[in-house]
Amino acid sequence: MSVTSALNSALGKQGLPVTTAISLVVDRSGSMSAYKTNVVNSVTSFINDQKELRGSAFFTLAQFDDQYDVVFRDREIKEIDARQFDYSPRGGTCIRDALVRAVRDMEAFLKGTPAKDQPKRLVVALITDGMDGENENSVEKV
Repeated sequence: MSVTSALNSALGKQGLPVTTAISLVVDRSGSMSAYKTNVVNSVTSFINDQKELRGSAFFTLAQFDDQYDVVFRDREIKEIDARQFDYSPRGGTCIRDALVRAVRDMEAFLKGTPAKDQPKRLVVALITDGMDGENENSVEKV
């Protein structure tokens, strides 16, 4: 299954006119170098596919290695230019740290959004090769 197919299937019933908050967390550690073209094409396709659906989606795209950088934060996906995603694998891998940060960012977004405007569906997706490294956060701490 391609990355795009997996991401789209994670959203379940596509096309329903409900507000969704999507956080896509992309591993850009050095071990992802072999997947660079596939990752860029998949993320671009995912964004463009989501733009075609009815309803609205608030989209956050972050990439991580031993640092966590947000490319887009809580933006309406229909307004995003996917060509702005610059992906250059490097550094180490801190998967747990990145996921903890993504969930906390989603919580902050929800707390700052009036109840009547909150998304009906939340999606946090991770693109990685699964090679984990040093993390500050452990399962016990979270």
